[in-house]
Amino acid sequence: MILNSKFKILIENNSHNTYCYEVHMNKPFITYTAQVEKLTNEKHLIVTDTNYAITSLKNISYYGLIGGYKHPFIDIHTRKYVNNTCFEDIVSLYELDEERIQEESMYDGFYAVVTNLEGDIREIININKRRWEIEENFRIMKTEFEARPVFVRREDSIKAHFLTCYISLLVYRLLEKKLLEEFTCSEILKTLREMNMTLLSKDSGYIPSYKRTKLTDALHTAFGFRTDYEFISKADMRTIIKETKQKK
Repeated sequence: MILNSKFKILIENNSHNTYCYEVHMNKPFITYTAQVEKLTNEKHLIVTDTNYAITSLKNISYYGLIGGYKHPFIDIHTRKYVNNTCFEDIVSLYELDEERIQEESMYDGFYAVVTNLEGDIREIININKRRWEIEENFRIMKTEFEARPVFVRREDSIKAHFLTCYISLLVYRLLEKKLLEEFTCSEILKTLREMNMTLLSKDSGYIPSYKRTKLTDALHTAFGFRTDYEFISKADMRTIIKETKQKK
């Protein structure tokens, strides 16, 4: 699900001229529960009371609380919370900093961007609007494709490893476009891994050993062949394999 948000953006160029624009940005929707899971699983923040954390995020907002008050508790090298940092520590800092709250209220409704990019202001805004897509690519690389940790040491092996990951990302993005961006990365990869066929015997043929879904139907439609029939002869399977190797 994608949310459309509207906010004002301030940009100051090298000549110290300040420009204010109203920007519409599409961003992925993430639930409060998912926000808490991200803090615990990815950022190593200790959350002892999930309900309290969700209520706090609802009342304050993720970026108002975590984005504004995480810095004293973050390791600058790993970008994760230092040992034994609790969610309540950040909330306590927020509640005590009344002067900071009053000061920050002057900028409510504005989104400040600091950049070293030179060029048309509108072009810079458009780049910033698509930043979440760049961040999503890195997330897919690190999670779904397991780009890290790297278990090779030679420079050529490391380059080969990441080249393989980038090619995989490119293939996935092309597949995502072909499927009209209706499915998530996890859904696509899980379905592809589970689309197995079972050979009944040498003289007979194959039957699908996976469950037919909306995604498998979309894959078959996109690529012009089907493997979800009740029975596929060996000759038909050879034809399907041959067609997948031909350039179109």
